[in-house]
Amino acid sequence: MSIRPLGSGNDTPTSESPQVDPTTSAKAPTADTLPTANVPPPAIEGTDSVTPVVNEIYKAVTEHQQRQRRRSECRDERSLTIHVDGVVSKLAHLYEKLRNTLDYQDDHLRFKNAIERILARLIAAANTQPQVAKQQAAQTLPDAPDVARTLVVELIRAGYLANGRFPEAKLTEIGAIIERYVTLESEIAKEPANAACDLNSLRKWIINLAATNLSENIENDDRDVLAARPIFGTKTWSADTGSVITAHLHRLLDSNVYDPADDDAFTREKEIQIYVSIYRKLFNYSQAMLEFVLLRRLTSSGSELSDDAWHDIAKNYSSLRSEIDRHVHHPFGRQLQPVATRYATCFSILKDSFEDDPPLNVKRINREPPKFEKWIHEICERRYADCQKQLFVNALKCMTYVFLTKMVLVLLLEAPLTNLLTPDMPANVKLFSLGVNIIFPPLLLLLMAVFTAVPGTANSRHIFNGIAEIVYGRKSDDQLVKLSYPKEDKNIDVLFFGVFAILSITSLSIVGLCLYHIGCTWVSIAIFIVFITIINFLGVNLQKIAREYQVATPKATVFSFIADQFYIPVIAVGRQISKVFSDNNVVVLLLDKVVEGPYKRLVNLAERWSEYLRTKREESLD
Repeated sequence: MSIRPLGSGNDTPTSESPQVDPTTSAKAPTADTLPTANVPPPAIEGTDSVTPVVNEIYKAVTEHQQRQRRRSECRDERSLTIHVDGVVSKLAHLYEKLRNTLDYQDDHLRFKNAIERILARLIAAANTQPQVAKQQAAQTLPDAPDVARTLVVELIRAGYLANGRFPEAKLTEIGAIIERYVTLESEIAKEPANAACDLNSLRKWIINLAATNLSENIENDDRDVLAARPIFGTKTWSADTGSVITAHLHRLLDSNVYDPADDDAFTREKEIQIYVSIYRKLFNYSQAMLEFVLLRRLTSSGSELSDDAWHDIAKNYSSLRSEIDRHVHHPFGRQLQPVATRYATCFSILKDSFEDDPPLNVKRINREPPKFEKWIHEICERRYADCQKQLFVNALKCMTYVFLTKMVLVLLLEAPLTNLLTPDMPANVKLFSLGVNIIFPPLLLLLMAVFTAVPGTANSRHIFNGIAEIVYGRKSDDQLVKLSYPKEDKNIDVLFFGVFAILSITSLSIVGLCLYHIGCTWVSIAIFIVFITIINFLGVNLQKIAREYQVATPKATVFSFIADQFYIPVIAVGRQISKVFSDNNVVVLLLDKVVEGPYKRLVNLAERWSEYLRTKREESLD
């Protein structure tokens, strides 16, 4: 295997199904794992008036449901699955909730991030540091099955996987994936061409790839292994349904993008960005997870990575990472975002329409279009209600995160400095200043959540029009998306950056002056401004939840244009501060580096003690 040059091979999705490798995805399939085209779908009457996607989604959904029923009927409760002590695991679950409260992150990333955090600690404990790897001819992880078991057990205890549902036999597969990435890290570290690479960055990259791969593998067709299905965020897909929709979505996006057809480099980059957009919008992949997607995309063997493939990836590590990073931040990605969001939402709603009763839905599509339209509107309303519910759930999480973080800063920094720098300030003024600083940011966040509206009937009509285009071939908009490389003008860039900086300073200075006039100290003002920018950034993230199914373009107004001049700079500052807080969250770092390892060992010891007591009880009863 060699790294595929962007101009070689076929960059479009194919219908071939290669052999399954332990590192392949099941939840979000690659273009190389599409179902074979020679399998006859179930017979459906009256499909002449619709596109083939209806028949293919029907086949994928019904076959998945049949597999789930057979799996449920054949499941033997005595089969080997992984169990943990229910009482003891509550301690680990409580710790996980505490940590997630102190480290705000999107719900759909919690599972993958938990795997990443646990895996990093377990591999480090197994003495597989990059420095050691450089000194060994072949670095492996001899205790990979034990690491896999510990990983799964901790995920069950933390509440991510269902207790007593995860099959013991799958540990071999999980262990093989972990060992492959440890070996890849070793191969990269040993390559002379990579002698100057940052070993910490390498380790972080490898762990991210492994965690993404494992999260896909664990979230396979059998959804019963998951402890809970989130209300919002992770759109669950079976492998077959995801493959069918991936292929048709790729075709639809490609047909909506203008391609001059005389620029091979442009066409190749457009194809890759369409592929990335599908994972970003349809499967809700983060930028870090997209690195794993692109690793598969940019290798000639696709999803089937042989031992030679890993070796060649190691040899091309530096150039491959640069290429992956370029595609993750490619300008085409943002330009494709509106059309990718629209069609991904339509496909997601269409898939949902098949879930309850596939034959009935096909009947609606073919013979009763008005009933089908009404059904789509009902599904949209349910999705909007879920968004509304999750909006307030996330708002409460954000408020808790902000309040706890603020209290820590008040106790450790703001109150001591206020007493030190302004000893003559009246106590009531100090209490008022601290009270404003503590209460106002969470209250503002709550108000932002209350006044954030979810889409309505007009948006549902836009979604149905998009679905009608998919299932009936009704093209509602012939306007193509024209991708372009941004023009570089350093003078204009410097000018705009200067104006943006002035607007940021002006907006924050107005806030500071208001606080100064009500008696706040400069320490309180500085901390308040930091948190007010974070609040606005978190508020925008809450609005993303409400806009998850927004396909209609909101109308711009003069008022919104004027408000953006001062609001967007504050959000931009909040984004940068939030990133700094996230990367340097002292409390979370202490939990991860100091508390988590000993605490998990204590939980493990408590479970063994509980098992010992149970054994002694049984012996007493014999």
